[in-house]
Amino acid sequence: MTRKTKIAIGLIAGFFLIAALPIFRGGGAQAASGATLLDAGSSVSYDYNSGAQFYSCDSKNFFFFSKDYVRLYSSKGEQIWSETISLSAPIISSAGKVVAVSEPKGRAVYVFDETGKLYGVSFEDPVLSFGVNKSAYLSVILQSGDKYRIELYGKDSQRLWYYSFAEANIFPVSVDASSDGGIVAASFLDINIKASRTMASRITFLYTSASESRKYTDGIFAGVEKDDQIITSVKFMENDKLLAVSDSEINCYAPSEETAKNAWSISLHNKIDKFCVYSDKSFSIATGEAMLNDPLAKAPGSLVFYNMNGSKTGEFALDSRADSLTMSWGCALVGSGRNFWAVTSRGRLLWKYTAIQDINSLVFLDSNMAVIAAGSESGRIMKR
Repeated sequence: MTRKTKIAIGLIAGFFLIAALPIFRGGGAQAASGATLLDAGSSVSYDYNSGAQFYSCDSKNFFFFSKDYVRLYSSKGEQIWSETISLSAPIISSAGKVVAVSEPKGRAVYVFDETGKLYGVSFEDPVLSFGVNKSAYLSVILQSGDKYRIELYGKDSQRLWYYSFAEANIFPVSVDASSDGGIVAASFLDINIKASRTMASRITFLYTSASESRKYTDGIFAGVEKDDQIITSVKFMENDKLLAVSDSEINCYAPSEETAKNAWSISLHNKIDKFCVYSDKSFSIATGEAMLNDPLAKAPGSLVFYNMNGSKTGEFALDSRADSLTMSWGCALVGSGRNFWAVTSRGRLLWKYTAIQDINSLVFLDSNMAVIAAGSESGRIMKR
C-alpha cells in the first residue's frame, strides 16, 4: 500500500467522522476598523462537554445543538421551542433554514426547520455521511460490513429510494439530493492502483424515480472521474447545479438527462483550511498551505469568495490562518485565535473584533452587526 493510499484512507475516515469578480484586499485603513461587540444581555448556557453548536442563515432566529436537545432561539435570546435528542457529539448538515443533525457513525438523523422537528430516521447500520437540501430531502450513506447503501428520505420519514453496492477498495464519501429529490449525486474514492494513477475520485449521478431509473442500470445516468484527487464534498446549489470540492479543484456540474456537463472549474493553488457554502448561491474559502511548488499560491490566510458562475467576487487578507468560518446575510465571519473579521462577499471589511477570552466561533444573527459568540460554556448574543 502506497503512502498516498494510506493518507487517502485516513482522510476518508476523518471525513466520515466529521460528516461544511473584483478583488478587494484587507489592510491599511480597513484593518484599522476595529470593533467593539457589546454584550446584548442574553446568553445560552451549556455544559463544557455538551458539543454545543449554533447555526443561523438569513434569519432572526438561531438553532442551538447539544448532545441532549435541539432548540430554536430568537435573536433576543428567547427560547421558541426545544426538542429532545440523544447524540454523543452533534454533526450538522444545512441548506438555508433546514438543518439535519447526527453524530459520528450514528444510527439516527434528525431534520429540523424553524417550525421544529420535521422528522427523524433511525438505522440498523451506522451513518457514514449525510446531506440535507432546502426541501428537507435527506440523503445518507450507510455501511454494513464491506457493503454500502445510499438512501433517500422525505418529510414523511419514509425511504423513497436506495442504491446498494460493494466494490473492492471503493468507498463512498459524500452525498446530496437535488431540490425535488429526483437526482442523487454521490462521490466515491477508488484506491485501486493502476499504471496511470494511484487513486481516483468519481461522482455518480442517479435518478431516484422508478420511471427514470429503470432506463439505466441502477438508475446511474452520468458519471465523472478525476485521477489523483479526493472529492470530499458534493452539494447541490441553485438551479440544481452540483458543487464538487476536492483537494485540488472545485468543479460545478449541470446534470441533464443522460449527461452531467462541467459548467466551470477552479484550480486550487492552496490547500483549503475552511470552506463554507452560503445558502445555495455562493461559497467562500479560507486558504491554507501552498500546494507544492505552485507559483500561483497565495499567502496562507486569504479569504476568497465565489458565486455560482465560478467567478471570484472578492478577497480579503487575514492576519493569520483561519480556525472558523461561517456565512449569513451575504457576509462571512472568519476567526483566527481570538481575532474575528466580518467581511462582505466583495471582500470589504465590515468590522474586526478581538475577544478577551476564547471563542469557538461567531455566527451572524438578524443582521451582519449582531452575532452569537460561542464559548466553551455559553453562547452570548452581542451587537456591534
